[in-house]
Amino acid sequence: MKRLITIGLFFVSFFANAQSVPLYTQNLFNRFAINPATAGLENCPDFRFGHRRQWIGIDGAPVTSFFTFNTGFSKNDASYRSFHGVGARFLNDQAGPFSATSFHLAYAFHLKVRREASISFGSFLGLRNYSYNGSGIYTPLFDPVVNQTSNLFIYPEIDPGIYYYSPKNFIGLSVVNLIPFQLSSGGEQIGSPSPNTKHFILHVGQIIDASGYYYTFVPNIMVRYAPSGVPEIDLNFMWYIDNDFALGATYRNPTGVSFIAEAKFLQRFRFGYAFDYGVLGPSGAAPYTHEVMLSFLACKDKEDLDKKPLCPAYK
Repeated sequence: MKRLITIGLFFVSFFANAQSVPLYTQNLFNRFAINPATAGLENCPDFRFGHRRQWIGIDGAPVTSFFTFNTGFSKNDASYRSFHGVGARFLNDQAGPFSATSFHLAYAFHLKVRREASISFGSFLGLRNYSYNGSGIYTPLFDPVVNQTSNLFIYPEIDPGIYYYSPKNFIGLSVVNLIPFQLSSGGEQIGSPSPNTKHFILHVGQIIDASGYYYTFVPNIMVRYAPSGVPEIDLNFMWYIDNDFALGATYRNPTGVSFIAEAKFLQRFRFGYAFDYGVLGPSGAAPYTHEVMLSFLACKDKEDLDKKPLCPAYK
C-alpha cells in the first residue's frame, strides 16, 4: 500500500509540475506532430501512427499514443512557388491516474524564398480534455486533492510553428500552449492549482549526401524549453541508406541515450523503433522506454513515391 501511495503522489506531482507535453525520440520521423508548419511536405497524403511506453515494469507508467494526417495541395506550379498544407493530429497521453486527449486541425502555407529554399507558417487549432481519476490511489485518509475525480476541457488550443527548409539544411520553431491556462475551470480542477505553461521547441539540422554513395547523414539538434524549467536538448545523428533503411542515436540531457532504427517496406510503408535508456522513474521501474512509429504514404502512383520530399531530411 505504501508503494501505491508513493507512486500515486509521484504522478500527481509529475503531471502538475512537469512539462506535460508529449515527448518523442524519433523527431525526424515525427516532424508534423511537433511542428504544424511541416504539413504538406511529403509528395503524397501522409498517415502516421505511434506508441510510446515509458518506465517498463510498473502499472500506470506514462504511455503516449498518437495519429496524424497531413497533405499538400495547390502544387500545380512545377516550381512550387507556393502551396498549402492541411492536416490533423490526435494524441492520448496517460500517466498514472491522469489522462490527456487532444484533437487538432492544422494549416500551413509554404512560400519559396530562394531558388532551393522555402519557408512555411502553420498552426494547430483544437481542444484538449484532461481527466484525473484518483479513486485507485490508496491513502491512509481521504485526501481531497489526491483522491478526487475530475474532468476538464481546454479550448481553444493554439500551437503555431514556422519552418525553413532547403536541400542542405532546415530549422523549425514551434510553440505548444501558446495561450497558457490553469488546470481548473469553474468547479472543476485537476490536482492542486497549477498552470500549464507554454513550451518552445527548436529543431535544427543539416543534410549531408555522401558523394558516390547511397548514404545520407542528418545530424540535428532539438531543444525543448519552458520558461519555468531547464532546457532539454536532443543531440541526434541519423544515417539513411538509400532511403530504405536508417540507423540513428540520440543523447538527451540529462536523462540518457537512445538508439533508432527505421525500415521501408511494401513501398508505401515505413516502420521506426526507438529504445531509450536512462530515464529514471519511480522505485521498481526499469529505465527503459520503447517507441514505435508507422507511416503510410497514400500515393496514387509510383512516380510520386519515387520523388524526393521537398525537405530531404524527412524520409
